[in-house]
Amino acid sequence: MDQPSSESTRSENSKFTLEICIDNWDSAKAAIDGGANRLEVCSALGLGGLTPTRGLLIKIRDYLSQKPKTVHVAAMIRSRPGDFVYSSDEIDLMKMEIETLHDVCDSFVFGCLKVTANGEVTLEENHCRILVTACGSKPATFHRAIDVCSNPEVTCVDIISLGFKRILTSGGAATALKGIEMIKSLQASYGDKITIMVGSGVNASNVPQIYEATKVLDYHSSCSSEHVSSIDSICGQIFPSGVSKWQITDIEKVIAMKKIIQEIEKQN
Repeated sequence: MDQPSSESTRSENSKFTLEICIDNWDSAKAAIDGGANRLEVCSALGLGGLTPTRGLLIKIRDYLSQKPKTVHVAAMIRSRPGDFVYSSDEIDLMKMEIETLHDVCDSFVFGCLKVTANGEVTLEENHCRILVTACGSKPATFHRAIDVCSNPEVTCVDIISLGFKRILTSGGAATALKGIEMIKSLQASYGDKITIMVGSGVNASNVPQIYEATKVLDYHSSCSSEHVSSIDSICGQIFPSGVSKWQITDIEKVIAMKKIIQEIEKQN
């Protein structure tokens, strides 16, 4: 795509990065206009994020071509909801998805796990290697699959050795605040070798606390609010949640989070 494919997303002379995860056009536009440095583009964020459509990535690319600033576009590669233990056929499909989207994004996001004979959850190196190779020169981020691994620190070493450039993590907990000690440890031990990005429950109110404890520079959030359908009264009677109500990135939340990050940077 027209945007640079470098993993670096430090813009406006900032050492911090704000990544917004989105799964629809309105959210993408709000994130870009609100000041995001990166987009993690998915479909079905309500299912944890699946591979996005090519059409959405093209529309984002075309919108960014009219903007003076650079926004890095990362595409989620996840062929189904559920866990991160994939069959060979699923890896073939995910490889095809990377190849199909390769010219309309700057990087890719995925993670593959396995369960060992003694019941430990760890990296599936062969599957990860296939997908990293398919990315070619485009960087790969290992997503929050690391948070269900039995030993995140050992997994981090393996992720680095496979050539991933970034890890998204909540520190092995449901939220980043609950996993703050693990995030701190990962940043201290490996932050000079790979970018550690904090996600899950991250917002403008807790970024200062997370930064103070971990010194992480990269933050991931949806900055979303619930959107209610104009035909909610009808949809709600017939369809499950997700048809009458869904999440959309709130530009005011993006602006607020960007402002907090800029304030932290000025103080440090």
